[in-house]
Amino acid sequence: MREPQTDPLAAALAGRGSATPPAAPGEGPAAPGAGKAPARRHFRAILNLAVPLILANLVQQAYNMTDVFFLGRFRGSLALAAAGSASQVSWILVYIFVGLSVGAGIVTAQAYGARDPERLSRAVQTAWILGLLSGAALTLAGAAFSPALLALVNTPPEVLPGAAPYLRVHFASMLFYVIFLMAAAILRGTGDTRSAMWAICLALAVKLSLVALLVGAMGGGVIQAAASTVVAQAAAAAVVTARLVSPGRPCRLRIRGARAHWPTLAGIAAIGIPTGLQSLVQYLANVYFNSQVNRFGADVMAGVVTISRLEGIIYMPIEGFALAASTLAGQLTGAGRSGEIPSVMRQTSIMSVGLVILLTLAFFRWGEAMAGVFNPLNHRAVEVTLLFLATIVPFYFLYSLNQNFGGVIRGTGEARAPMLIVLFFTCGIRVLLISLWRDELYMLPLIYPASWAATFLAFIAYCRLGGWLDRLEIRVPSAGAGAGDAPLPGRPVPPQEAPPPEGEPGSPTPGVAAEAVPGAPGPSSADPPEAPGQAPGRVSPRPAREG
Repeated sequence: MREPQTDPLAAALAGRGSATPPAAPGEGPAAPGAGKAPARRHFRAILNLAVPLILANLVQQAYNMTDVFFLGRFRGSLALAAAGSASQVSWILVYIFVGLSVGAGIVTAQAYGARDPERLSRAVQTAWILGLLSGAALTLAGAAFSPALLALVNTPPEVLPGAAPYLRVHFASMLFYVIFLMAAAILRGTGDTRSAMWAICLALAVKLSLVALLVGAMGGGVIQAAASTVVAQAAAAAVVTARLVSPGRPCRLRIRGARAHWPTLAGIAAIGIPTGLQSLVQYLANVYFNSQVNRFGADVMAGVVTISRLEGIIYMPIEGFALAASTLAGQLTGAGRSGEIPSVMRQTSIMSVGLVILLTLAFFRWGEAMAGVFNPLNHRAVEVTLLFLATIVPFYFLYSLNQNFGGVIRGTGEARAPMLIVLFFTCGIRVLLISLWRDELYMLPLIYPASWAATFLAFIAYCRLGGWLDRLEIRVPSAGAGAGDAPLPGRPVPPQEAPPPEGEPGSPTPGVAAEAVPGAPGPSSADPPEAPGQAPGRVSPRPAREG
């Protein structure tokens, strides 16, 4: 069999890329300096995964703002409010499916790390069928219950005539959105974080062209803007699905004869449902925060909206690194190399925090100028933006660490612990402090750093005392297990004996960090953005969470 092309992530999994790979258990100590080789490989692997994710999220920012720009500029505030209200409603239903896509990506990553073609094929087929069926169900349910959902969030009567038809048409895109989520997660699980990036670039081009034509040039309204989202989302789903069905890929999807595998579906749900619930509760906690901010009037609302847009510059890189860490942890878990997972956690945390510090310094240097761009004539709004910036942005490194810890732990297959930590220490403390400080505007920004600090301490305690890595080593045998051990599910095949992908005899095993996924949150990590008023990124309009 031909030797695979070496890339950093494949080397990190296979133990290649260094003359002194780490010693397997029972083989004695590694040669001097061997411990540095995995760290270097992990560093390159994380970069190869994270950079396309970060770029995809930044492109997605532009995608999400397309409707806002054209509707606000050409159709007025009512059309803008209708689109924002409808988008906020759609996210209430979408978060569980975003969580399921995270579960699908991790299950795929573990199968890929184990070099088990049959297990990988089951994961691919199950995830894609799940996306197809759940996307269709979401589309039908959303279209049927759009008026009730808008009433649930107290949509103003003057906004309803535009919001209801926008939401019905917008839900037609959910079929393609969920397919995109699942296909992008599968590709990400095998290290491909570029395909979805290119898909989201195409979606941006399609949507920008259609909205400019239908709304800007032809005088259309919210229905035409929503229709452009449907077409753009379909284009993105087509790109990532085409990548899945193309020959020669380790995660190739064969649509004819595809069927779901129930144990694999259970594994996806075991990770995806807690992740989706965690994200949904975080989203609702942020909505509660915004509802209290809105009590202070339009100027304060404008200031909070501005800081939420600006903080996306920090938030997007954090999510990119967290998704990269989750993917690599999943692959190492499948490969039975759980001893390298702490190195991944350290490397990702250092890289993410380092970038956050640089961006924080940039905010303090140019933050006032950036705030003035959004509100050139509203000095009160600029003052509120600077208050939130000075209070929240210096502590974004804590949020970065929390996202990395949660992503790595989730990547090993343990999703309940991050969910419980976030629910109790992020959301619980946030709701408690909002209740205590609801009338103190200058105290409200402290809620975010306080909840991040409590969550950070909880993650540290769990990593130190929870024994999650020890339990993982018991569940997944290491690559150095004795030759006489009976084969176990998930036990990695030694690199030199790794079988080729099913149906591709003699073909090399592609490298793990090849190409891309856009966003899902994401979100698209499924976690919603932490900035007050900020909406999670995805290939769809940005929800208006400001009120």
